[in-house]
Amino acid sequence: MDEGTRLSVSMSPQTQEERLGMKAVPYRKLVGKLLYLAVATRPDIAYVVGVLCRFVENPGEAHWNAAKRVLRYLKGTVDMSLACSGSSSPNSSQHSPTPIWVEIRTTAVLRVLSV
Repeated sequence: MDEGTRLSVSMSPQTQEERLGMKAVPYRKLVGKLLYLAVATRPDIAYVVGVLCRFVENPGEAHWNAAKRVLRYLKGTVDMSLACSGSSSPNSSQHSPTPIWVEIRTTAVLRVLSV
């Protein structure tokens, strides 16, 4: 699957033969696991997982390839993390409580899908 490919319903299986071929693919299971990761530990994949969730009922080969691409992204960014600190922003008011600023320690951009 090429970077920037837009997933659509037209990529879903159209014939009974294609649907049967996709029955053996664990797409729903993979998307469920990706959804857990997006909610619990990896907010950087939340958007793309939301897009993949749209096709759980009738996924096609392109949808499966997009889900596998997310796995490759995760494998390549295992050492990336979120860092929280109690420091305040230079623009914050002295009277407000100190906010917690979250810095994403990555410059990697998830370009799996663009919808």
